[in-house]
Amino acid sequence: MGNPIMGEVIFEAGGKSYSFKLGTYAKALLQRETGLSAQRFFKKIENDLGYDDMLKLFRCGLYQKHKLGEEAVADLIDEIGEGKTLEIIAEAAKLAQPTEAEAKPVPPEGAAQS
Repeated sequence: MGNPIMGEVIFEAGGKSYSFKLGTYAKALLQRETGLSAQRFFKKIENDLGYDDMLKLFRCGLYQKHKLGEEAVADLIDEIGEGKTLEIIAEAAKLAQPTEAEAKPVPPEGAAQS
């Protein structure tokens, strides 16, 4: 369903291929549009995901590769369905999380390791 090395989720709609990614650019765009850091935005939507939130998030994840506006993204959500949209977002969010090895802090050079 995606390219985990690139953190992308690839999907088809209307005979076209789309790439959704929650990378640095998408998160910065989301922050500009919502006024919330990505971490705060995701915390906010855990229990209260509105249509505006879903639309903004999906548009931000598509924008770098596809430059789609809100209406085009809304039409895309209507075409693939809300369930599929949320699956794509969830998969991309999972891919955007660092693995345990990546998240482990690297000790400074010369520091004793346990």
